[in-house]
Amino acid sequence: MSGVDNHILYLAKFSEPIKRSRTLFYLQQKTRPDFDDDVPSSELALFEAVDEQKYPVAIKELASGELFWMSEDSNEDFEFDLAERLGAESALTVSVRLSDEPCFTISQKLLNGNTQQIFTSVCFDDIELDKPIEDFQLLLESKIELGALAFIQWLQQYIEEGEVIPKMPRFV
Repeated sequence: MSGVDNHILYLAKFSEPIKRSRTLFYLQQKTRPDFDDDVPSSELALFEAVDEQKYPVAIKELASGELFWMSEDSNEDFEFDLAERLGAESALTVSVRLSDEPCFTISQKLLNGNTQQIFTSVCFDDIELDKPIEDFQLLLESKIELGALAFIQWLQQYIEEGEVIPKMPRFV
């Protein structure tokens, strides 16, 4: 594929430049402290949010206070609310797994809200329920070829324009 398979993509918007700057500091291997003793108490929550996280394989500051990063997805450390815990005012997170059966998990944090999972590739053995999910997944698979950053920016625009993301049925 495009080097994005089995990765987690984050696109987070910060209202204050200092929040984005401190998030960048704690995400990067060259600047993240090794121990919480080396962290000011006012930033301990930032350090704890990333302490057990792998270092991003790609990271980029974007215009408008946005920060993009991509981390390896080992299937055990996907924290869909990581950007929220780092102080982002809004965020889009996508887990991309293409190595076996393609699977996408999308989470979103809106202004003044909590992070919510809005899509996951799942089948219900019901043609009516499965069709919109399969169609959307095929769209995602075609767009992932754009590359990680272009893909998540496309998805953000897709959502902002009110395009349809299949609703996930609730289990009772």
